[in-house]
Amino acid sequence: MSRRSVLTAIDLDRSPYNGLLIILMIAINLIFAHTGVAQDLSARARSDKIMAAVIFQITKFITLPPSQSRTSSSNELTFCVMGETKLSADVTKLASNKEVGGRRVKVLSLESDKLCSKLSNSCNIVFVDQTLPENSSCLERSLKIRVPLICRVDRVAWNGCMAEVFAEKNRARIAIDLKRTKQLGIEVSSDLLGLAIVNR
Repeated sequence: MSRRSVLTAIDLDRSPYNGLLIILMIAINLIFAHTGVAQDLSARARSDKIMAAVIFQITKFITLPPSQSRTSSSNELTFCVMGETKLSADVTKLASNKEVGGRRVKVLSLESDKLCSKLSNSCNIVFVDQTLPENSSCLERSLKIRVPLICRVDRVAWNGCMAEVFAEKNRARIAIDLKRTKQLGIEVSSDLLGLAIVNR
């Protein structure tokens, strides 16, 4: 099914995520900068901002299980960002002090293996850029302690991430691993599934 037919099939008037869904639909349909040697910094920055918007919007279409309360406050959701890249910085800036499901978002940056030890008792959701090999050790630790991951990938891999975001034909695409979300007890909006490649 083409992206056009998928978007047409979604009934916005009946969706409880109406406004959020429109924002996400716009973001995934924005055209990225063309890749190549001639690509300038401003174009790359635009691509990162679009990707960051898609990554953060995903958090608004999932429901974490009640037992998943690793933060000290039930009114706070800790969004951990792994690594130091322009995309990570854009995700951090976009997510800081926003609200998801009535909970204020607190961003925790994990720039080193030492800080990755906080995964087990601090992170509700983790963003990891899987295109960077230096994030591999943190990624392995997060998989072992069953933290939900939103990953940037070069291509869909189904390797433990709850959601994968990647570029295809100069646009952002989303892949959702329902097998993983079920293992983690996470509910995913049917609206998000309607926009994503789904592993059932």
